[in-house]
Amino acid sequence: MRSILRLMFCLVLLSSAVPLAFSRGDKIIPQVVSGAGWSTKFDLTNVSPNRAITNMRLVFYLNNGAPWAVQTNRGTGAIQLSLQPRQTIRVETTGGLAGAGYAVIYDEEEENSRYSQDYALGISVFYVFSGASGVVDTVTVPVAQPTAAAVLPVEMNDSQKTYSGLAIANWAGYTNTITLNLYPDNWNPSMQPRTVTFQLQEREQRAEFLDENLFPGLTSFKGMAEITAVGPVALLGLLQTAAVGGQQYATLIPVDKEALRRNSHMVLLQVIDDDNPYTPLDIDGFTSDYFRIIGVAGDTTESYSWDLEYRYEAPDGNVRFFRPVNNAEMAYLGIQNSDNFDAISLPDLKALSYSYDDFDLSGSNLQVNATFAVHTDVGNYAKIRIVQIVDTTYGSRLNKDLVLEVYIYK
Repeated sequence: MRSILRLMFCLVLLSSAVPLAFSRGDKIIPQVVSGAGWSTKFDLTNVSPNRAITNMRLVFYLNNGAPWAVQTNRGTGAIQLSLQPRQTIRVETTGGLAGAGYAVIYDEEEENSRYSQDYALGISVFYVFSGASGVVDTVTVPVAQPTAAAVLPVEMNDSQKTYSGLAIANWAGYTNTITLNLYPDNWNPSMQPRTVTFQLQEREQRAEFLDENLFPGLTSFKGMAEITAVGPVALLGLLQTAAVGGQQYATLIPVDKEALRRNSHMVLLQVIDDDNPYTPLDIDGFTSDYFRIIGVAGDTTESYSWDLEYRYEAPDGNVRFFRPVNNAEMAYLGIQNSDNFDAISLPDLKALSYSYDDFDLSGSNLQVNATFAVHTDVGNYAKIRIVQIVDTTYGSRLNKDLVLEVYIYK
């Protein structure tokens, strides 16, 4: 039965290497399949409430990179995308030259915007497999970002008809070397992992069960797969299990080891803007929005997404304070050196009493090593320490720019 299903597995699994994203820039959908009961469907959403998208293209390619004249419900081959604000369109393959390849959504919008939602395309791709009696299976595509280091759980159990596989699409612009290590669930440092190294050419894809070519004869295994690469790859795991009437598939999202860092130095500038006298900090996203777009009642273009504002009491730039916003909360932890700051644990942060009140940073209250805890707007915990205060002169004003040490638990 597995040999019959291998082709179906590879088609489904490669589709799962596609990222689901709200973003700008060219986006590669590493696998598109059309024909023999398979249809690839793209749901594309313009998330902006105000700006239309008119300069993006969806282009199909065969495995060798040649243009693919696949038929869709919106034309054949390359499709010019046109989406009004908040519009969602469906593009799905409907026939023509059957086969497999990939697609690219080219972002050719010439304008930029102060608003993060403008010219942002939501991309969702999924497969539908239909038989004589109707739809047999639908495989959705979870969020995935290119990475060069990741881990995911795997299981092989031939007696229970449980099999793990990998989909790897090379996102590097060159030949990419990939190493795959398997660590069993009873791993200890005295053991050696099962290891295999292989290469993917530029734009090449690979999808298979672990016991096919990567680890032949692997009939029983449960543990972790660690994947490292020289350049970025799109990666996803899939688990096939026996089910009544056929097979059942479950997608497994890898842990992106390149996205695990939770510590950063950040700079908060004291702005000169008496109408909007603040600099924002989104701790969850490690972002300070220099456009400082603020949400107001009835304004659907942009809204609060940050946790903290470094403000002054206009027009007096010497009256400075931190203000928690968007239902974030803060607690003052006193003056802490680097070692004491590092020792503050997540249970310590959870045990604190937090406040929505402002925290005064005027005069002697603004000190190096002043330390704060933050309970963010989405429920994460973070600790912040002022590690440097930079005096900056603007005309007759003396501003205090802050260099922060931030660690977030998420």
